[in-house]
Amino acid sequence: MSVGETSTGIISSERIENGVQKSVLITGCSGGVGRATAQEFNEAGWTVYATARNPSDIETLGEAGCELATLDVADQSDIDRVIDRILDDEGAIGCLVNAAGYGQVATIEDTSTETLKSQFEVNVFGPHRLIRAVLPHMRRENNGTIINVSSVLGRVALPGAGAYSSSKFALEAMSDAVRNEVGKFGIDVAVIEPGPVQTGASERVTTGPEETDREGPYEGLYSTIDNATAVGSDGPGSITPERVAEDILHAASSTKPAARYPTGTPARIGVLARFLPAGVQDALLDAVEKLGRWFAGVSSSRVHSWACEWPWQAISAMPRVSLLGESAGTHATVSSGDGWRSPRQSDAGSLTGHSMVDFWGDRP
Repeated sequence: MSVGETSTGIISSERIENGVQKSVLITGCSGGVGRATAQEFNEAGWTVYATARNPSDIETLGEAGCELATLDVADQSDIDRVIDRILDDEGAIGCLVNAAGYGQVATIEDTSTETLKSQFEVNVFGPHRLIRAVLPHMRRENNGTIINVSSVLGRVALPGAGAYSSSKFALEAMSDAVRNEVGKFGIDVAVIEPGPVQTGASERVTTGPEETDREGPYEGLYSTIDNATAVGSDGPGSITPERVAEDILHAASSTKPAARYPTGTPARIGVLARFLPAGVQDALLDAVEKLGRWFAGVSSSRVHSWACEWPWQAISAMPRVSLLGESAGTHATVSSGDGWRSPRQSDAGSLTGHSMVDFWGDRP
């Protein structure tokens, strides 16, 4: 089949580059990395289908030239509708970017099973639905790229991020499997692994009704995370959403993308740390937690605090985008300025503060 021709029709030549169909479907575009990725692809001349659950959140992307669509990654009918629209308009889907996701900061004991299910529903099952939806069409064209936005916490798990890390470990495993399943069909699969990402002002976040006793057995851990969030997403080593978007565009435009793109210095260090023996990792994390509490007690220096608590920046310094917990069991972790709140802690439901969650896009 010649370049510019598909089984469903003819594609305009300006939408083809190096044999790649320049149409991209991006989830989670209401903010953070998802929004930055839509802007990056749009400026590079791609036909961008920017999606989010709430269309009002992405109106400015439409004004910039992106095609907009309402899409909840937990709703198969939404996915089918958007895929059909792209095929009708473009004839093929050149790239899928799974950027929607969210994270929760809490110990495993403080995370209910329903909360864990909600985490996987968005971060794992959502990408799985979209991958299954686009693969038949990419396989027919013998061309396409799937990019899953993971995290350094998809390679190294930290205390307090068990639910989130579990979902990202699963996403990385699924990416490895499908990459080797579909490579022979001309389809590439890449994983983006950012560390701390700088973000702008926080938005309203909905929390769950349950209470967490922060003075219980995990008080020391929660205290360390509190201190780390004082530095937040602007701490040393943090990167902009635009920097992450650059790697995503590079992977989509490459004829032979890398399997993984650790983005930022903390991400590269974290990937290397996974090769340490488990006992060494555990001892280091324990020492860091103790030193962090000690420094917090003797000094108000944020530099001192960050020096001992940098691993938790991967949790605390994530894009601050709102999580609207519309589905049952979905909770957010927020900071109201005086500390972070676990998924099971709430004052009166909605709070305005800093979201301590890993939002590459939005909770789709």
